[in-house]
Amino acid sequence: MINTPQDILNILTQVPQATAIYDNADLRIAYANADMLDMWATTDRVLGANLGDCFPEFEMQGFVDLLKDVWHSGKTYQAADVPASIVLDGIPTTFYFDFEYRALLDSQGKTYAILHTAKEVSSRLEAWAAVRKKEMHEAALNSELRASVEEQQALTEEYMALNEKLADTVDELSQSYKQLDFALDQSRRAKDAANLGMFDLDVKNDILSWDDRCKALFGVPLGSDVSYTKDFVAGLHPDDRQATLSAVKNAFNRESSGGRYNVHYRTVSPTDNAIIWVHAIGTVYFNEADEPIRFIGTVMDVTESVTSRKALEDRERRLQETNEELASTMEELTATMEELTAVNDELATTNSQLKKSEQVNTEVNKNLTSAFERLSESERRLNLAVLSAKIGIWEFDTANEIVSWDERSRELFGASQQGKIPYPLALQCIHPEDRTAVADAISYAQRPESEGYYDIQFRTIGEHNTHTTWVQAKGRAYFDEQNRPVHFSGTILDISDRVQSQHKIDAFNRAIAQNALEQRLIVDAGKIGTFSFNPETKDIVVNKHTRDMYGLAESAAVSADQLFAHNIMLGDVEQGITIQQIIEEQNSFDVEFNLPIAAEQDKWLRIVGNRIWNEENRNLMAYGVIIDFTAQKSEEKRKLDFLGIVSHELRSPLTSISGYLQILQLKSKSLENKQFYELLVSANRQSARMKLLIESFLDIARIGEGKLRLNKVEFTLHDLLSNIGQMLQQTVTSHVFLFHVDVQQLILADRDKIEQVIINFINNAVKYSPVGSKIEINAQVEHGELYIEVKDQGAGISEEDQHKIFTRFYRVENSQTEMVSGFGIGLYVSKEIINLHGGTIGLRSVVGQGTTFWFKIPVVVTSEASAATDLLGRSTEETNQELPSS
Repeated sequence: MINTPQDILNILTQVPQATAIYDNADLRIAYANADMLDMWATTDRVLGANLGDCFPEFEMQGFVDLLKDVWHSGKTYQAADVPASIVLDGIPTTFYFDFEYRALLDSQGKTYAILHTAKEVSSRLEAWAAVRKKEMHEAALNSELRASVEEQQALTEEYMALNEKLADTVDELSQSYKQLDFALDQSRRAKDAANLGMFDLDVKNDILSWDDRCKALFGVPLGSDVSYTKDFVAGLHPDDRQATLSAVKNAFNRESSGGRYNVHYRTVSPTDNAIIWVHAIGTVYFNEADEPIRFIGTVMDVTESVTSRKALEDRERRLQETNEELASTMEELTATMEELTAVNDELATTNSQLKKSEQVNTEVNKNLTSAFERLSESERRLNLAVLSAKIGIWEFDTANEIVSWDERSRELFGASQQGKIPYPLALQCIHPEDRTAVADAISYAQRPESEGYYDIQFRTIGEHNTHTTWVQAKGRAYFDEQNRPVHFSGTILDISDRVQSQHKIDAFNRAIAQNALEQRLIVDAGKIGTFSFNPETKDIVVNKHTRDMYGLAESAAVSADQLFAHNIMLGDVEQGITIQQIIEEQNSFDVEFNLPIAAEQDKWLRIVGNRIWNEENRNLMAYGVIIDFTAQKSEEKRKLDFLGIVSHELRSPLTSISGYLQILQLKSKSLENKQFYELLVSANRQSARMKLLIESFLDIARIGEGKLRLNKVEFTLHDLLSNIGQMLQQTVTSHVFLFHVDVQQLILADRDKIEQVIINFINNAVKYSPVGSKIEINAQVEHGELYIEVKDQGAGISEEDQHKIFTRFYRVENSQTEMVSGFGIGLYVSKEIINLHGGTIGLRSVVGQGTTFWFKIPVVVTSEASAATDLLGRSTEETNQELPSS
């Protein structure tokens, strides 16, 4: 069962996916697991900082803006196969990711956090890129082959027509034409197989790739890099340049050309000005916005073909003239025979050229063999990539409804049959709840309007329904010219971990929502006001209870002045500092103030909170709660009024009792009754303690009414501490006191109240330190301030109690203090006395090692003490000796 936020964090650390949480609109990183920190190439030092400040490259790539849009819109954003540049060892490196920015919303539909999950898919994209490159290469080759076949057919038809014209003229001429046709056909086939160059233009990045044959056709050195303008455009024959570039431009227009490119042009070598006729065929590939992104094709040397065609055209012209002459006269036949002799000579030349073509054909076969070996190596690497990514590959024979799959696909489907399986049997391996959706997706992919795309997630259960696996299947169907599916294949990947992680994330979101609900119920039950405040921008957000406390309408705008412009109160006394000043100056704050709500009625409010300040990105926020304690304040006032009345009533009879005890103590000396005398001393001591207690109660009442006043006089600190030391010798026998005094100046302060503070420190040290232990009283002047401390060897005070020790009526509660009496008012009164002197008060304590209470007040020097009296009538060196108690 999830009970605490720590349980939720423990769950997050087990999620097998990179996860991070941002908890404000500035994208502060509240949490990031180890996978996310590894993905960012950083450590947990980024926790608490803003994402954009830690990773400026993310902001430049737009991810920070996406996250902020999710925060403000509350809409989840998902993306797949997205490139991201991450700085590794100072070098930006590109990776690909599937990620999700999920907005976590409260009951009002406002975003209170963003859950960021991500998965690196670079290896998967590399595999797909290899597949696409192979397909494009095959498509280019097929296109080139189809063009070659069409051209061969055209040439064959042309030759057949020419033979028909000459058949009736001379059998020998007909035979010559047949030989010529055969020779030219063989020559054309050899040329189609040879002189093939490949080019690849990255349109977006303007990067041109040529193979060695392409470079040779354009006269470019084989080892050099090429560019579109420097090599391709500059290498075109001036007479063909405009037409060729127009053909390229037309191919880049998908609507007009469909991306097809087929053109003849001449190239001019930049080194020797050699002219080569080439035939270029290619295909332009477009993105979803119909923008050209890739231009791939082939070029081949058709110089011999063009030359032969021109020669053939010349021969045809001459033969036509010969036929006309044969029709008119037999004498002209002799001339025709002479021309046929010339033709035979030309055929001999053609035979010679054919031999050269055979040599070229041999070289082409070698090139094709090398290309086949490279293709085999590419296929091997592709298979290794598929195996490493644990991707299954499948094909679907749509006509016969047969599914062919590899071993990985069979494992993911949980089927026993290998190789091929009927389509209905494959559907039986899919979870019953997902079968209809899968069948519909496959059917839709076979329709032309789908463009053949197939992408779906579903569960497989195997033949025996023993294990459920979540998979993602992607594929594509290809269509013939009649839009009939002829090939349908794709991949399948196990995504069970991703789905399980998503389920855990959903459970975490539900736990967060439940926790937020419980917190709201607690706040509503206690009618506690809450706020968040940016001291720099003055932006403030409050809840309904805060509006109710201040009497603000639910829809009214709230400003910082309305909440924090009031002066704080110490007791019932208003101080000259506002709540806003406290928030801007202190990291934690706990203040009270009086909020007038009617002519004769006040409301007392208490603001408690903390300020979060980040030194790195200078981001400041203050969060807190507002508590209405008017009823407690009224009850406290009644208690203080009662204490004041009772203290006044007790002081008069106690003064009389103290006088009587002093008279009895003087008279007892003549009775020579030591026991009676010691009883009177003890009674007088208790009377003095009672008087001090009553004075403390009266001081509390005066503090609450703002009537505590100082009566400043000049005095010597040695005299004051001497009196205290004499009193301790007479009244305290349980501890040893050590005085260390280095002050020889007249002090201007309220002597009685400073004495009250020191005695209060000493009394506490006596109460809470072991019998027989040492208590040190140290005094010195440093930096214009009188510093006095009382150090004991007691049990010490915990850090939690130290923050409350000067609070009115607060007492430390533990096994060592339960037997010690007290009301918890001495330190509170001491703090107010030191504050009135413009000083500071505090303590240092370690549990088990004792406590030191101290205070500082400004020294107002009136004159140098010419003959300062040493403490207890001795020199300063003598006062730094141990004073044993009597």
